[in-house]
Amino acid sequence: MDYFKRNYATPPRKRCLVFGCGTGWVERDLFDRAVAETFDAFDGSSEYLAIAAKQRGARSISYSQLNFDSYVPQGSYDLIVNVASLHHVRLLFRMVHLLSHALESNGLFVNWEYIGPSRNQYTEAHLAIMRGVNDSLPKRFRTSYPLRPDISACLSGDPTEAIHSADILTALEGWLEPVERKMLGGGVAYQLLWNNLSEFRKGDQEAKQGTSQDIADS
Repeated sequence: MDYFKRNYATPPRKRCLVFGCGTGWVERDLFDRAVAETFDAFDGSSEYLAIAAKQRGARSISYSQLNFDSYVPQGSYDLIVNVASLHHVRLLFRMVHLLSHALESNGLFVNWEYIGPSRNQYTEAHLAIMRGVNDSLPKRFRTSYPLRPDISACLSGDPTEAIHSADILTALEGWLEPVERKMLGGGVAYQLLWNNLSEFRKGDQEAKQGTSQDIADS
């Protein structure tokens, strides 16, 4: 966000919306960096919002409990920020349409997101690459989690996980004009590191050299 602050939020933006805010770390960080003067944020979880409100302090942040399916923006914003929430939206095109209309003429939409096969249903070719990298690692660093999750497991766990992730760029480009795009990669690292970081964090020589960096570059 230092790059964004320097290039797009100096002086600070006036009013920012953070949707799917969770425990509120995004808007707290943005406020502390003076990216915007005031913030609206919402989430569907009362537990998360209670944590966010408790940690808000004196920051100018307003919280609401709303769900993605029924959410309608109130007013307009010159900055809207999504950090890993859009891939949980069932009515994806509805949401992007509403958000685009809530942006002021000089407004910006910041999207930091998983974009890839919906419900993480990778192709056989993609799966073969992930398996190859996983098998090449020392045994202690290999993931034991499925590299392509079973659909039934997805639906019984979090049925919104990556529900329409393959369509996110199409939805965004339908109503918003790209200013900058930086693809983060991670098509291999995402699945190999998901819930599989403990060995990499031990700090020994093997964890520091080679293995973790090889995955990070994938």
